[in-house]
Formats: sequence, C-alpha cells, structure tokens
Amino acid sequence: MSTARAERLVNLVLALLSTRQYLTAERIRGIVPGYGDAASDDAYFRMFERDKTELRELGIPLETGRNSAFDAIEGYRIARRDYELGEIDLAPDEAAAVALASRLWDSPELTGQAQGALVKLRAAGLEVDDQAPTVVEPRVRAEPAFGPLLAAVQNGQAVRFEYRRSGSPERIMRTLEPWGVVSWRARWYVVGHDRDRGATRCFRLSRVTGQVRPVGKPGEVRRPEGVNLLKLVTATGDSEPSPVTTARVWVADGRAAVGDPDPGRGDRRQRTVTGHHGPGLGRRRPRGRGPPPRHRRRPDHRRRRRGRPRGDRPALPGVGRRLDRRPGPGRRRVRTRRAGQERPGPARSRRGPAGGRVVSGSTDRMPRLLALVPYLLARPGVRIDDAAHDFDVTPKQLRKDLELLWMCGLPGYGPGDLIDLSFEGDTIVVTHDAGMSRPLRLTGGEATALLVALRALAETPGVVDGDAVRRSIAKIESAAGQAQPAGVVVGGGVREGKRTARTREEVARALQDGRALRIRYYTASKDQITERTVDPMRLLIVQAVGYLEAWCRRAEGVRLFRLDRIDELAILDEPSRPPAHAHPTDISEGVFRERPDQREAVLVLDPDARWVAEYYPCEELDELDGGRLRIRMRYADQSWMVRLVLGLGGEALVESPADLAADVGRRAAGAVARARHLPSTCDH
Repeated sequence: MSTARAERLVNLVLALLSTRQYLTAERIRGIVPGYGDAASDDAYFRMFERDKTELRELGIPLETGRNSAFDAIEGYRIARRDYELGEIDLAPDEAAAVALASRLWDSPELTGQAQGALVKLRAAGLEVDDQAPTVVEPRVRAEPAFGPLLAAVQNGQAVRFEYRRSGSPERIMRTLEPWGVVSWRARWYVVGHDRDRGATRCFRLSRVTGQVRPVGKPGEVRRPEGVNLLKLVTATGDSEPSPVTTARVWVADGRAAVGDPDPGRGDRRQRTVTGHHGPGLGRRRPRGRGPPPRHRRRPDHRRRRRGRPRGDRPALPGVGRRLDRRPGPGRRRVRTRRAGQERPGPARSRRGPAGGRVVSGSTDRMPRLLALVPYLLARPGVRIDDAAHDFDVTPKQLRKDLELLWMCGLPGYGPGDLIDLSFEGDTIVVTHDAGMSRPLRLTGGEATALLVALRALAETPGVVDGDAVRRSIAKIESAAGQAQPAGVVVGGGVREGKRTARTREEVARALQDGRALRIRYYTASKDQITERTVDPMRLLIVQAVGYLEAWCRRAEGVRLFRLDRIDELAILDEPSRPPAHAHPTDISEGVFRERPDQREAVLVLDPDARWVAEYYPCEELDELDGGRLRIRMRYADQSWMVRLVLGLGGEALVESPADLAADVGRRAAGAVARARHLPSTCDH
C-alpha cells in the first residue's frame, strides 16, 4: 500500500469517526486530503469506491443514511459503538492462555488472523506476549475448506463441493445447507442438511476436494432449534457395528508391542489381538501403539508460505530526527538522520517457519496504523524498539508509520487538528489522538481464529489452566460483540489413556524442573524397544498427538518421541543440558518430512487400502481401473515398509523397487509356513 493511499484512508476514517452527521461523497471529496487530486469526477468516485471496499474488508463498519427527510443523497459515517473494541482486562494467566492460543494454528491464514487479533488486544493496553517461552507447544491444523464453510455457516448460505468418501476414489458433488463446523479429536467436520440425500449428514473436511462454492442467497439457511452438532459428529459411524473376534498370535519377544503379553516359551510370547470379524481382520490400518500419523499430509497439502528465519534486530541508537509538518494537502515530511546512525535491515518476523508467522508487509499496514495511536496511549513513553517488537516490524518501518500518522488528523488539518506525537530520546508519547483513542473491533475472522483456538486449548489437557482459558474466552467474547464466531463447536481434544496422561505429566514436570529423563521407547519404524537418556526441550501436541522433543544422547541428535510409545519413564537427578547446536524441529510442514536419504516405493492400492494415501506422506500418481490408486511413497527403513505392505494383505502391490517386492514375498512366505506349524492351542 502506497504512503499516499494509507494517509488518505486514515484521514477518511478519522473524518467519518468524528462526525455525527452523514457526510456525502462530495463533502468527503472536499475535506479529506488526497481526493481533491483526482483528475475527474469518475476518477474520484472510482477511488472512493475502492477505499470504501478496503475499509469494509478491514472490518470498519461504514454506515449509510440521510441527515433529514429533505436530503436527496445518502452520506457516510462510522459509529464509535460499532468501531471500537469493547473494554477488556485480562489477568496474567488469562493473557498467557490467549498468547498460547494465538500460536496454536498450523495454517498461515488463521495464524495471520490470530496475530491481527493480538495486535488489537495490545492496542487496548493488554500485555500479551506471544513469544514467552513455554514447555508445551500445541498445534492445530485447519483444512483448506474450513474458511469457506465457516463463512457459509455464518452467512446462512448453502454450498456445493466435491466429496470423496473413505475407501472410494469416486468424487461426488454435494449440495449442503451447513449448520456448523465441528472439531472432534483433531479432525474437522461440517454438519448440515444434504439436499441430494434429503437428510442430515456430516462431512469430513479433509475429504472435501476442489473449491467450496456458495449457492443461493445469504440468509436462506438456518440451523434448526435444538440441534446438537457435536452429538451428530460423535454419532457418525456404522449403525450396526461388525462382529468382533479374537485372535491369538505368537510373535518374537520385544516385537509387535500391541495387546497384553502372556507368558510364552523360548524367545516368543503369546499376544491377544481383537478386531472386526471378516476377511479383512489384520489387514486394515494399524491399531497398535496409538492411531496412525493422521497429521501427515501429502506434499500438495503442505505448500505454504514460510516466514523468514529469526534474526538479530539491528541496533538503532535513538530517534535523533526532526519532523516538520505544514498544514494543507501539499504538506511534506522532512526527516534528518543522526550522523553515524545505522540503517536497519529488512523486516523480519519474530517467529520463524516453525511458528508459521509470515513477514509483516504492506498488506497489514492499515491495521497497524489504526492500532498504533491507541497502543501508544496505553503505553506512554514506550521505547521505539519495544513498540516495533510488539508490532513485528523494524524500528525503521515503525518510524515511517509514525511520520505518516503525524500528518493525519481531523478536517481542518491545522496544527491543533492533527495527531500529535512527542519524542524524547527513543521514547514516544501521544499528546493529541484526534479521536482515535480505542482500537478497531475484532473482525469475524480474527475473533474466530482466537476463540476457536482457545476452545481447542481448553480441550487439550496439561497445557494451561482450564479456568484461565474459560475466563479469557468469556472476556474476549464480550469484547468481540457481534464478531464472535457462530457455528463452530470444538470437542474431544487430545485422546489419551491413563498411562499416556501420566507420561505427559511427568515430561511436563521434568521440563519445568530442567531434569534429564531415562525412557524405554518403542520405535514403530523398526519395531524395536530401546532405552535412551534424553535432555527434554519441549512438549509438542500436534493434531491431538503428544510428542516429547529432546536431545537424544544415544543418537546424538534432536528427536521426537511419541508419548504413547514411551513404555517407562524416570526423571533423573541430573540437569537437562541440550547442546547449544540443538535447535527445535521445524513442524510448519508437519511433524515428519521427506529427507534426501529416503528411498522411494511405488505401490498400487486397492480401494480398501486407499486410506494409506490419506494417512502417510505420498504422491498420488494415477487413478486406475476398479478404483485402484498408484502412489509413490518415501521411506527410511525397509523393514517398516515391508510390514506396512504385509499389513495390507492382498490390497497392495509393490511395483518398485524390486528388492522391496522380494522382501515382502519372502516375509509373506515365511508367515504362511509358520502358520502351518502353530501350536494347536493357538486360534488362527
């Protein structure tokens, strides 16, 4: 956004905010600097229409009306009650919960919305530090269809989209009257009336393909009274569950760590496995040590803009400049630089790729300009470097914003009408705010991103105090007013057993106390149990799955350990000391990422095995006849890939590499040979 346009928009907001009467377009043209430079009437009206659209997209409520029945032309104004963010006060524990919620999203769009809400809360005088260190880092991913579907729910509008059912390659066009978007156990669903089936249906957002297109007029769809969206989602499933059977198998000691072991003989143990009856028993997705890694995504779902890496901010020794302003549209800004002052480098994001924060740029300048004056009023005498840090810009960019604001004000634009700032050394004080005393209210997108994240945080055990989260939700809902998100339900957060919950509590305690850990860990890729001594770094919760990130002394590297795969844990009486070069894992593109040293396998999946393409990182190559799918997968351990293919039974074919296909054949033949000589007491 150009400086001239930004200055014109700020002046337009101040002019409409300061009047009780409706100002006509011609009146606005005469009093707001910048419009008078239009070459013709048509050029002005086009400029004015673009500016109105820009303000509405920022969430600024423009009212239209007439001052009396005798006026022939409508005018514009901004009502303060609709513009200003409501009063809000957060206790320290509530502010900590809000800060953590702003970092929850694993989605660039929602991360930006949450950060926009954070800027306005800071402008309201709240101390919300989203960079405060924490031992727990939760992450929630929203599907691409989340935004359009939520907008349709809030607008009361039907939608059309293509949908792929589980285990089927067919994509069916659906027309839905959406009632709400529901998060259940780290998966998103939309619930509503399916016009094609004439019944209530739930659709999983990850299976919505292509674009979500609105149908009909806004306001035509209404959610029926008494409908429980969460109950509809949790009840989704087969009305008549398949019969369950029990099988008893013999496995090598220390392998296939599932079920409850029974005393065995020699180097084998007898284990009990329960599953659905039928020919597919044992050939479905693995059910052993927790669910498969559903947070892994295909490469086409992982493309995202990545923030610049964190870097040291340039040292700026004070302000050291003089600003001259002259009344009238032709005024100019003059700035001098102190001799020897360093030139700051480019703007950097405080958070790197792992945090998903994008670099501040021209697109967010107007929200920053509208928040700056209230922010400075709430913090008289704040240092430029500190203010720049809170707005995630360099001091150089902040000074440019202050220079622009210094030239904006109320109609008349004399010295007493303009925003006035006082500089003492490297501190700033607002001496005249021109009526911009409160920050802009939260937009619907900002309120949605922050409140839904807080509700998801409340469903995640062991992260923050639940009471603090609930109190912060109530306060932000009250301040957001009509902007609070409707049609979003969050439930069934992290699903964990008692043992995993105890493990998480012990890991959190070790992190708080700065102690090393000794763990007995099951490595699924190698089907082995090992003992390790680790130096904890942080606790991650990604898509409802908990991970311990730590420096592994055995592997001499940073590793992620799933909490539900830690069999035993002991807190050691020695400090946790990760080496200086141990950096946190970048999880902006998922917990597990492809590596150059991994091999590639090409598999052909039958329809019942297509879930592999949804649960594991892969590239879909071809749709084949009969609903089969050809995919390319990367893997680091061949034994893991062999077990995956064997677990699919006859529903997968290995096309390449040849040695993988040979290993699968040998292991399958060996399993058949052993099955023929099993003890008679073993059911098979």
